[in-house]
This record gives sequence, C-alpha cells and structure tokens, in this order.
Amino acid sequence: MKWKYAFGIMMFFLATVNKGFSQPCDTLVTNGGFGCDSLGGISEFAQGLVPGWSQAWGSPEVSNAYATPDPTTYAKFWCMDNSSEAIMTPVAITSGNQYVLKFWYQRGFEEVNPVDFLNFQLFNLAGSGLPSPGILIPAGQNIVTITNISSTNWVEATYCFTANANYTDLLIYSQNLDHLSGWIYVDDIRIFPIELDVPDYTLDCISPTEIQPNCWLPSDIATYTWTPSTGLSNANIPNPILSPTVDINYSISMNIPACSINLNDNSYVDVGSLIPPTVDLGPDLLLCDGPINLDAGSGYASYDWTLPGICLYGGQYAQTCVSGTYCVTVSNSSGCTAYDCVECIFRFISFCNSNRLRIRTMPG
Repeated sequence: MKWKYAFGIMMFFLATVNKGFSQPCDTLVTNGGFGCDSLGGISEFAQGLVPGWSQAWGSPEVSNAYATPDPTTYAKFWCMDNSSEAIMTPVAITSGNQYVLKFWYQRGFEEVNPVDFLNFQLFNLAGSGLPSPGILIPAGQNIVTITNISSTNWVEATYCFTANANYTDLLIYSQNLDHLSGWIYVDDIRIFPIELDVPDYTLDCISPTEIQPNCWLPSDIATYTWTPSTGLSNANIPNPILSPTVDINYSISMNIPACSINLNDNSYVDVGSLIPPTVDLGPDLLLCDGPINLDAGSGYASYDWTLPGICLYGGQYAQTCVSGTYCVTVSNSSGCTAYDCVECIFRFISFCNSNRLRIRTMPG
C-alpha cells in the first residue's frame, strides 16, 4: 500500500502591500429587502420596525402580500397629486466615485391607476428637515426617475451614476400629478461602488489558490473575463482557481451590460522556482532479516516521521522496528511539503536462509 502527496501548507498567496483577502462586494444599502421586525400593522417605517430604514414623510408600509424578488417582503407607498409617501436610508457616497444602483419595482395592486414618477435621490439628512409631516424634497442628486409605471409585474432595474458630491442618505418617493391615486412597490435595493483592483501574486509554491479582485459585483450586475485562460479553473468568473506552472500576466475585464461600463486591470503571478519537494521511501517492503533504514532524502528544512512503534529516527532517516506503516512529511524553505508512506512487514523465519537444514527418514 502506497501514498504520495505533494502540497503547500500555505495555500494562500503573498500579495502586494495592503492587499487583503477578497470577497463579494458589500452593498452600501442595509436591509435592501426590507426585513421587518413586525408585520400586519401600518406605518412600519414610522414605528422603527424596518432595520436600516425610516419614514421620510407620509405612512409607508412593509408588506408580504405578493411574491417578491427578495423573496419575502417589500416596501409599499402611496401617492396622489401633492401627497405621497417616502422612505430613506443611510448610505455613504463619495464625490467623484462611480456607483451602480440595482432594485426591483412594480405598480401596486391596490389601485388600477399608473404611477407617474418613482424617484431615487441622494441627499444629506443633517439639516434637511426630514422626516417631515409633509412633502419636503431636499437638495441633492437625483439618481433616476422612472415614469408611467403601469405594470403589476416586478421589473428589474440597473442604473449607474457618478456622485457629484458627498452624500449620507438615499431618499425614495413617488408622485402622481393627474389627480389619481396610485401605489408603488420597491424591493431588493442595492448600491455598489464600481471599481476593479486586482493584486499581483507571489505564490508560496505551485498550489491552487484563487486569483481575484479585492471584491467583485454580483453576477446579476457584472460579468468577469480573464485572459489568458491558461492555469485558470474558469476564465469567466471573478475568482477562478489559479494553478500556473510559469510566471504569467493575467488581464481581467469587468462588464456592466446595463450601463455599458467596462473596466480592466492586470495581475502578475510569480511562481519563480518554488517547486514542491518530492519524497520516495521506496516500494512496499517484505523484511525477513531485521531492521533497515528508510531514507527520505537530504536537503529539506524539516522531516516529520509517523512510525508504528518506538523506532529509531532522526532527520532524513528512520529505522524499521515492527510491522506497520511508516510515513514522512518533508518541507522545504518555501513552505511546500511532500508526503510518502511505506508498509513494512517483518517475517522472522529462522530457517529461511539456512544451509544446514536436513530432512531425515525415521525407521518404522
């Protein structure tokens, strides 16, 4: 029975300074699916029952009456003429940066009338006068205005924008200007920074790890493509498994189709001469004459033996002393390791090699 392994005990990479482990990008909107501490009443936003959100004006509600993209709850608010309802939430927006806003919306079932306007606006809550008993639209940046909303099916929307100032909050409100009342539903609201930053990599040894941006956007917003595809498990995801055998420069392209935005970056992967060690203790052994020395090879930084009994060992050598499995793990100075085992069987048969064996015929 024989096992051989070569692997890196440090599966992660040594990257450029100030590069952390990457992950999917965090949305700037807290509780964009409108999870609610208590349903069944009215004015959940005004009562502080919707974590991360509050009432701006009117009596907006949370409902789960109809299926949603979230898929459990959604926000609903009413509008007519100069009356409406609105919700707001903190966001941290930096002037000059690009962002993508993703959400779902539909006309409410409570009325047959379309809704004239649905607005998403950035503003600064401090000094704005909100929340307010009446409509008070603060100064800020309008991200998007959707008009003539008549469908009672959920509609997916994606909009990209560049912030014209620093903002602390997001306001969502609707308007009807035709003397008809209407309802609007919104759900699954997310805002992400648009950025692409991939570190360079120096591998500890030739062991698979992930190559990836510092964070990546969800697949319903952006697509990612790596070139070349050599040494990658999948060139069309943001974080493929990386296993090159030579130094290589990768390029990544991030595309946001809804906004016709395409960003590119490069990552240089240095594998150098960091090759995993090899170790071979020999074939399975059948021993008749006593102990032998197992040799794991010279020149390694460390040797870790696992023995079936109290046997002599040290450095690259171990001595067989009983039947069983003998294993060793060797490590080089780069933190790469190799592993091998051998099965030894002792057979102490005193006449195996004797030339004095006689066979006699007894009388009778």
